[in-house]
Amino acid sequence: MKKAILISVFAILFTLISSAQDYRMSDITISSGRGALSSGIFISTNITNDQNRLTFEVEKDFAQAIFGTQMKNVFVAGSAGFFQNTPWIGPFLVFQPGIFTIISWNGVAAGQANNPDWKLKFIFAFHSIRMDLGPVYFSYARISFQKDRVNNLPGMGFIIPVGSKITCSVGGEYTLRDKNPLFGASLNYKL
Repeated sequence: MKKAILISVFAILFTLISSAQDYRMSDITISSGRGALSSGIFISTNITNDQNRLTFEVEKDFAQAIFGTQMKNVFVAGSAGFFQNTPWIGPFLVFQPGIFTIISWNGVAAGQANNPDWKLKFIFAFHSIRMDLGPVYFSYARISFQKDRVNNLPGMGFIIPVGSKITCSVGGEYTLRDKNPLFGASLNYKL
């Protein structure tokens, strides 16, 4: 029920922003598998104008929005959402020098996952670097979640064009903390 309400709020917000600011939906991505930040079916869409981007993402355990401004090779944004019945908020920063993508993303929540309250608490810190070499990418991520031990995840994958507007991505990561491989795939459609 909460996700339905959140999706409805996002749809209303999208309608208001689109009509007032000349935003347009630029792409949609559907993913499946397991990774550092999600597992199961994951849906994401980007809504953009000349320099701003609004991203909506929904998965079985969370729904979130990221809104920010692109300045050359830096994207500065705020993010907010719900993770396991707990609201959170935090800064989101992406730096893209050449073939590299560097992400720094942090969040505080009203309580802990599945245990909301009125006290703000650390919920996550996610930092990653990715190097794209044509259709192949290599990545390294570091994630801290609540009071869990830090997890480091090296990974790699392939991006395969399926047509002029569709790309398929297939990849994997390895959790150094848990000693488990994580595999996933996605389809992205550019509108």
